[in-house]
Amino acid sequence: MGLEGKCETLLEAEIQALSYCLQECITRGYKEMDVEIDSLQLVQMVQGKITHWKVQNKISRIAALIASSSSTLTHIFRESNMAADWIAKHSWKKRQHLLWKADTRHTGMKKLIQMEISGLPQIRLG
Repeated sequence: MGLEGKCETLLEAEIQALSYCLQECITRGYKEMDVEIDSLQLVQMVQGKITHWKVQNKISRIAALIASSSSTLTHIFRESNMAADWIAKHSWKKRQHLLWKADTRHTGMKKLIQMEISGLPQIRLG
Protein backbone atom coordinates (compact mmCIF):
# COMPACT_ATOMS: atom_id res chain seq x y z
CA MET A 1 0.00 0.00 0.00
CA GLY A 2 1.48 3.33 -0.99
CA LEU A 3 0.34 6.84 -0.41
CA GLU A 4 -2.77 7.56 -2.43
CA GLY A 5 -3.40 10.52 -4.72
CA LYS A 6 -3.74 14.20 -3.96
CA CYS A 7 -5.38 15.24 -0.70
CA GLU A 8 -7.89 18.08 -0.63
CA THR A 9 -7.37 19.04 3.01
CA LEU A 10 -4.69 18.90 5.68
CA LEU A 11 -6.81 16.42 7.63
CA GLU A 12 -6.96 14.08 4.63
CA ALA A 13 -3.18 14.32 4.27
CA GLU A 14 -2.72 13.49 7.96
CA ILE A 15 -5.10 10.53 7.68
CA GLN A 16 -3.30 9.24 4.62
CA ALA A 17 0.13 9.62 6.22
CA LEU A 18 -0.92 7.96 9.48
CA SER A 19 -2.48 5.03 7.64
CA TYR A 20 0.58 4.58 5.45
CA CYS A 21 3.04 4.79 8.35
CA LEU A 22 1.07 2.36 10.51
CA GLN A 23 0.88 -0.15 7.66
CA GLU A 24 4.59 0.29 6.90
CA CYS A 25 5.59 -0.28 10.54
CA ILE A 26 3.35 -3.34 10.88
CA THR A 27 4.75 -4.76 7.63
CA ARG A 28 8.26 -4.31 9.04
CA GLY A 29 7.30 -6.25 12.16
CA TYR A 30 6.77 -3.48 14.69
CA LYS A 31 4.10 -4.12 17.34
CA GLU A 32 2.85 -2.26 20.39
CA MET A 33 3.81 1.17 19.03
CA ASP A 34 3.17 4.42 20.87
CA VAL A 35 2.04 6.72 18.06
CA GLU A 36 2.03 10.43 18.88
CA ILE A 37 0.48 12.95 16.50
CA ASP A 38 -0.26 16.64 16.79
CA SER A 39 -3.75 16.48 15.25
CA LEU A 40 -6.24 16.36 18.11
CA GLN A 41 -9.08 16.10 15.59
CA LEU A 42 -7.57 12.97 14.04
CA VAL A 43 -7.00 11.34 17.45
CA GLN A 44 -10.62 12.06 18.41
CA MET A 45 -11.84 10.58 15.11
CA VAL A 46 -9.87 7.36 15.63
CA GLN A 47 -11.18 7.15 19.21
CA GLY A 48 -14.75 7.51 17.87
CA LYS A 49 -15.39 10.78 19.70
CA ILE A 50 -16.12 12.67 16.48
CA THR A 51 -16.94 11.45 12.97
CA HIS A 52 -16.91 12.76 9.43
CA TRP A 53 -18.67 10.77 6.73
CA LYS A 54 -16.13 11.65 4.04
CA VAL A 55 -13.19 9.97 5.81
CA GLN A 56 -14.95 7.40 8.01
CA ASN A 57 -13.75 4.36 6.04
CA LYS A 58 -10.13 5.51 6.27
CA ILE A 59 -10.51 6.25 9.98
CA SER A 60 -11.96 2.76 10.55
CA ARG A 61 -8.95 1.27 8.78
CA ILE A 62 -6.56 3.24 11.03
CA ALA A 63 -8.44 2.11 14.15
CA ALA A 64 -8.20 -1.51 12.96
CA LEU A 65 -4.45 -1.18 12.33
CA ILE A 66 -3.92 0.25 15.80
CA ALA A 67 -5.99 -2.48 17.43
CA SER A 68 -4.35 -5.30 15.46
CA SER A 69 -0.87 -4.17 16.47
CA SER A 70 -1.77 -3.47 20.12
CA SER A 71 -0.62 0.11 19.62
CA THR A 72 -1.73 3.41 21.14
CA LEU A 73 -2.50 6.75 19.52
CA THR A 74 -2.15 9.93 21.57
CA HIS A 75 -2.24 13.65 20.89
CA ILE A 76 0.83 15.76 21.58
CA PHE A 77 1.50 19.40 20.84
CA ARG A 78 3.47 20.27 17.72
CA GLU A 79 6.40 21.48 19.83
CA SER A 80 6.85 17.91 21.08
CA ASN A 81 6.70 16.54 17.55
CA MET A 82 9.18 18.80 15.76
CA ALA A 83 10.94 16.09 13.74
CA ALA A 84 7.67 14.80 12.29
CA ASP A 85 6.53 18.37 11.62
CA TRP A 86 9.80 19.05 9.79
CA ILE A 87 9.31 15.96 7.59
CA ALA A 88 5.74 17.00 6.78
CA LYS A 89 6.78 20.52 5.79
CA HIS A 90 9.63 19.27 3.59
CA SER A 91 7.40 16.68 1.94
CA TRP A 92 4.86 19.38 1.19
CA LYS A 93 7.45 21.77 -0.25
CA LYS A 94 9.03 19.10 -2.45
CA ARG A 95 5.64 17.64 -3.42
CA GLN A 96 6.95 14.17 -2.67
CA HIS A 97 6.55 11.69 0.14
CA LEU A 98 9.48 11.28 2.49
CA LEU A 99 10.21 8.30 4.69
CA TRP A 100 12.99 8.95 7.20
CA LYS A 101 14.96 6.45 9.21
CA ALA A 102 16.23 7.19 12.69
CA ASP A 103 19.84 6.94 11.51
CA THR A 104 19.45 9.76 8.98
CA ARG A 105 22.52 11.78 8.12
CA HIS A 106 20.58 15.02 7.54
CA THR A 107 22.02 17.53 10.03
CA GLY A 108 18.77 19.45 10.63
CA MET A 109 16.81 16.28 11.28
CA LYS A 110 19.52 14.89 13.59
CA LYS A 111 19.36 18.05 15.72
CA LEU A 112 15.58 17.82 16.02
CA ILE A 113 15.76 14.15 16.98
CA GLN A 114 18.47 14.86 19.56
CA MET A 115 16.35 17.65 21.07
CA GLU A 116 13.36 15.32 21.35
CA ILE A 117 15.44 12.50 22.86
CA SER A 118 16.92 14.89 25.44
CA GLY A 119 13.48 15.37 26.96
CA LEU A 120 14.04 19.09 27.43
CA PRO A 121 10.75 20.98 27.58
CA GLN A 122 9.67 23.01 24.58
CA ILE A 123 8.05 26.39 25.09
CA ARG A 124 4.47 26.80 23.83
CA LEU A 125 3.15 30.35 23.75
CA GLY A 126 -0.48 31.27 23.28
